[in-house]
Amino acid sequence: MDTKILFLNLSNDDDNFSKYRQGMLGTIENLSNNDNPIKFKKDEKDQAKEKLFSTDESGIDLLILWVDSEHRNDWIYFSEEIEKRDQTLEFFVIFGIEEDQIEDNMEKAMMRNIYPFICPINYTNFKAYLQAVVSGIKYKKSLEKFKQDIWRTDNLDSLVNRAFEYLKRDPVGYDRASISLVDTRSEEGNRYLFRYDPQPDYDQQSRASYRADRNLQKSIEKDRLIKNVDRDTVLIIDKIQDKNKEKELDELGWTKEAATEDIISWIGLAAKYQNRTIAIITLDQIQGKPYEPSDYRLREFLKDFGRIFAQAIVEFFKKRNQEVFEEIINEMGDDLKSEVLITQILQKLKDKLDCDNCNYFSVAYDSDKKEIFLKEYASAKGIFPKKTEKSTHPFKKGVGIVGAVLEDGKSRIVPHAFEDKNFVPTLKHPGDKLSLLAVPVIPINNKNHPNRIIGVICCYKKKPDYFTVYDRDLIENIALSAATVIERTQTLEFSNEISSEMAKLVVNPDKKALLRQICDYALQVTSAGSASIHLLQHLGNNQYRATGEHYTYPPGKESPPRLEGENTGTTFQAIKLNKTLEFSRENDKLVLVSSEQPDKISVTPAPEHPDVKYKLVVPLKIADEKQKYCLVGALYLNKYSEEPFSKVEKFAVKLFASQAASIINDQNILLENTFRSKALEDFAEAIQNIATTDNTDKLLKDVAEYSYSLVKDDLRFLGYPSCSNLEKQQETEQQWNNYVSILSELFSYVVIRNTKGEWQLKANWPMYSFTGYFANKSEGISREIEKRKSNIFTYDGSEVGGENQNDGDILKKYALKDTSHSLLAVPIKDEDKRIIGVICLEHSQPYAFKELHQEVIEHFARQVAIAFQKKNFVNLLSNHNKILESLHTSLHKIVRESPKNMLDKAVSETREALKAESVIVILYKKNMVLRYLVWFDQGAEIG
Repeated sequence: MDTKILFLNLSNDDDNFSKYRQGMLGTIENLSNNDNPIKFKKDEKDQAKEKLFSTDESGIDLLILWVDSEHRNDWIYFSEEIEKRDQTLEFFVIFGIEEDQIEDNMEKAMMRNIYPFICPINYTNFKAYLQAVVSGIKYKKSLEKFKQDIWRTDNLDSLVNRAFEYLKRDPVGYDRASISLVDTRSEEGNRYLFRYDPQPDYDQQSRASYRADRNLQKSIEKDRLIKNVDRDTVLIIDKIQDKNKEKELDELGWTKEAATEDIISWIGLAAKYQNRTIAIITLDQIQGKPYEPSDYRLREFLKDFGRIFAQAIVEFFKKRNQEVFEEIINEMGDDLKSEVLITQILQKLKDKLDCDNCNYFSVAYDSDKKEIFLKEYASAKGIFPKKTEKSTHPFKKGVGIVGAVLEDGKSRIVPHAFEDKNFVPTLKHPGDKLSLLAVPVIPINNKNHPNRIIGVICCYKKKPDYFTVYDRDLIENIALSAATVIERTQTLEFSNEISSEMAKLVVNPDKKALLRQICDYALQVTSAGSASIHLLQHLGNNQYRATGEHYTYPPGKESPPRLEGENTGTTFQAIKLNKTLEFSRENDKLVLVSSEQPDKISVTPAPEHPDVKYKLVVPLKIADEKQKYCLVGALYLNKYSEEPFSKVEKFAVKLFASQAASIINDQNILLENTFRSKALEDFAEAIQNIATTDNTDKLLKDVAEYSYSLVKDDLRFLGYPSCSNLEKQQETEQQWNNYVSILSELFSYVVIRNTKGEWQLKANWPMYSFTGYFANKSEGISREIEKRKSNIFTYDGSEVGGENQNDGDILKKYALKDTSHSLLAVPIKDEDKRIIGVICLEHSQPYAFKELHQEVIEHFARQVAIAFQKKNFVNLLSNHNKILESLHTSLHKIVRESPKNMLDKAVSETREALKAESVIVILYKKNMVLRYLVWFDQGAEIG
């Protein structure tokens, strides 16, 4: 690279200092050699000004101006013109005049950064200045050329190779060189080996490190030598093999390693951009010319080189990352499915990073072990087949590279997998010659808990030291922007899938199956560890009770809602605030997570949930006929990890809850209609059997049995045990159901008023359900049910709306069983609306009977009354026929007797036929009573 020098002579050739001028020109010409190629041109004063600023002479590096006494101030003109034209060049002024005439000019020149010389010239001094300036020009040109070369390249390998190429030249040179990139985000300044020159060989047999100095790649803070480099920017060490320098080397942080034993001199360079160390460059001399620590020009050259290289690296990756980021984000269309979206991102990353593959691992939850894990979801090569067995996943929290990312939420750059303690080798990837980059996918909307991971992106390349901190930054930015989209897309897709699947359950009469499916889907659409659902009955005035219909997974993990009393639970708060609520564990309380509530709301958690960290309570709401919302149930989701529910999860659950509530309501309507339809079918059989039954006792038994059967199919829920009993249960659904089924008893019975006006228990079903003495407990039940529109009586010991459900006195008075908390009493009325009997059903649980049950039994009771009337009419006709037959048989005997005997026999036959206790006969003649006779069992009395 030539140095262009222009000499302008503004003096006469025959002046007194011409010999010095010739000597100076000789010095310049002698300076040019292979190391310092110089293009030297001389011009006389007539063309001096025009020549300097002509286009032909552009690129002048050094201007040497000779002036005499006549032109002593002309150098000022040249200096000002150079400034105006913004030219960068070195400037020598040689004053060919007497020394006493130039003192002022010398000072002015030096203030303008111009090198002034006076005659007679000290050639040694002049040569030294000239050599220093030419050397500086050479370095400056070399750096400028280097800058232009690396800024023109759009290839990373080309950029790095150019850097090595320029370092290989004078004034630096090296036998070995390495570049490591610094993670500016890490507190300790972690370093990652980036490139070597020359590239070392690899010992395949021993699987030794690719390079002996791999173990030297410590963080800046943990490496005293590199810390000194970072502080001083350039550190030059010579005479490393000199034993007398061991103490000095030790103070600098130099250590004797296999990688350093052959080094005679060494340079450490901190390549900085905006005062941050971007890269550490090391240069080793093992046999060439040692580096000189005192070489100021070398230090300055390296500092400038480092700044150019650092800026080039930063700008290259900044541009690349921006382009890749925009490409990926722009292709994330709203109509993409999650699988397509994720695969598209992975494929783009694989292409742009030129790695072997990129995989996406989604976070799942193992409810049995109460731990999250990663499962393979997709790769740049396609979607992984779904695995149903939880035990087959190898990506547990803290195990393997991706498991370590899942554990602490931090990205991992693995230069050589075989050397990483977290790497778990497999037959496919034993770890040698393998680089890994794993980045967590964390939604941006969770500011308070940034470690809520929904997945991990992992890229690999069968080449050591492949991935950089800028690759990590790229994937992190993409993951941050795509995480919410991925989570939202997957959630909505799954919600739609769930909606269609749940709709199929409406026609399934098994309500347990529907509730179980709701819990299962809720766990799949969120990161919760357990789910529970309880159905509620609206009692009016925003008051509710638990119906008893529930499902919990894992079984037995959720107590009934606490809706009354002082110790209300989370459901009470959700009903009160009429929205989905999230609670977090604080010591022994569950505290409402809300920015809208000024007062802190906390509840005591159920004892079976000591390890729940977050709880989501979701009201299941439907609109009634007046378009007012009421609850049909509540869904509970429990998390056992430290990350709360995300906004996307809450949104999905709300959407899902709306669908679930609607389907529960639809199923209730369908079951109600099915119940009515089945009741109508049963009516036909029941009425036919009752109508054809001559035996009254059998008729009443049939009434009790059919009443029981009409209701029992709709009472599929079970009662709740107390918490103390709950804790004694084995946590299996079968044992739980076996236990609580004992507490749920339904039985029916019929009471009839006899001829004496007394109420008698005539039949009950099941036959074994009641065998005790009926002590006239239903006396007055007819008057009680006549006063009420609803014949449903219930007793709930807890308070609803501040008042006990006070049918307890009625149940105590009329219920046959002391354990009964629900009673349905439906009167059987004759054609005169008189109550002739009562069909009763009792249940051990409060609120067991509904208006639908009363409606069905009332319809049945009317049919029973008709059957009774028919039966009574048939009995009456039969009795009349018997009387007539008896009278007809005895008539021919009576007419042969005396009048008195005839009367006695007629009255006796009448009393016997009518089963009367006494018969009175009044004799009269012409409107005058003669006497009366009263016949008793013992005989007649005449009055």
